[in-house]
Formats: sequence, C-alpha cells, structure tokens
Amino acid sequence: MLYFHEPDWTGHKYGPSSAKTVDQIQRMDGIMGTIMDKAGKLSIADKLNVLVVSDHGMTEVHPEQTIDLSAYTDLSDVTTAGAGPTVFLSSDSKERLTTVYNDLQQLPNAQVYWKRDIPERWHYRDHERIPEVLIVAEEGWTLMPMGHGPGMPRGSHGYDNDLSSMQAIFVADGPAFKSGYSRKIFENIHIYPLLAHILGLEPYQGIDGDLNVVKDLLAD
Repeated sequence: MLYFHEPDWTGHKYGPSSAKTVDQIQRMDGIMGTIMDKAGKLSIADKLNVLVVSDHGMTEVHPEQTIDLSAYTDLSDVTTAGAGPTVFLSSDSKERLTTVYNDLQQLPNAQVYWKRDIPERWHYRDHERIPEVLIVAEEGWTLMPMGHGPGMPRGSHGYDNDLSSMQAIFVADGPAFKSGYSRKIFENIHIYPLLAHILGLEPYQGIDGDLNVVKDLLAD
C-alpha cells in the first residue's frame, strides 16, 4: 500500500483550482505512471490488482466566508472541538447546551444538529464518542468557534458528502476487475469489503460497507 499526501497538502494551502495544485496533480500522475510501468515488468504483473483511491474531494474556501460562532451565542461552559467545515459541541449541562443549540438556530450558512438528528446517511450518530451537537457549514464556508483564526486555508473538505466537490476517485485495474468498465459513484465504505473479497478474506461483519453495492466491478 502506498499513500501520497499530495495534492491534498497543496490544495489546502493554495486552493484546489490553483496552478500549484494543478502542478501537483500532474506530478502525481507522472509518479503513478512510473509505478504502473515498473509493475508491468514484474513476473507477477498479470496477477496484480491495482486500486487508486482518494478519501475525499476538496472545495475552495475564502477568508470572507467565515462564521464566528461566538458572535451568535455564549460558548462558556461548552466544549468545542474542530473548526472549518464542522464543529462539535458538548457540555456537562444539558440545559446550557440546549440554550446554545437554540441560539445557533439563527446561524447563517450552516446546519446545527442534535446528535439524534444527524442525517442517517452519514452513519454518524450512534457511537458514544460523537458529541451531542454537530454544526456543518455550507460548502465553502468556515466555522470558527471563537472568531477568526490564523492561517486560513484556501481549500477544505469535510462538507456534506453529497456535494460533487467532496466526491473521491476510484480507479481499478487487474484480473479481478472488468476492463473498460465505468459506473455511477459509490461510497468509499464499500471498498473494504471489496478488497477483502479480492484477497479471499472474511470481512468484519459490523460495518456499513456492502460488497453487493460494488460487485458489478468484478470480472467474475
């Protein structure tokens, strides 16, 4: 398994549409070409399955599209976690947290959820480690719990995964896969059971991923 931090790092710093990010995409394309050329010369080349994936997309963000949560409510006695597309809130006092939640209903360009109301399609509301309140910014907006912070990025991810800008890539090649086949998008959660199937492993059962969703990719 190989992991590359580009073009993610450059996309965050300069924005996904910047010339510097485009340069990094071209550089990574060249690196991938070298890997595939060398892999093609191995004695096991006809048995290799290669998957190229990303874990998210990215969208442009701008300093003027920043939401200061402290301008809408008093966050004392409330624990905040995160900044950017999402912020979590928790408190030992349910009454205090309810007051903050109600105050934040006037928040522009963002949605505020009690944990129980987080959309089911996010698979993100049942675990005990998830705080009681989640705030999700609209695409391109940045949440700051206590005002503007230093070093604002020009690109970000973590917004609603239904947005086209948040969609990842999936490219696969090898004897396990159909050749020249393309299909509609699918969630990354289904890649794990797909890999387990190719490797002849029994996947863990307590997962959201489902091999049947992506079985059409397979040659057999």
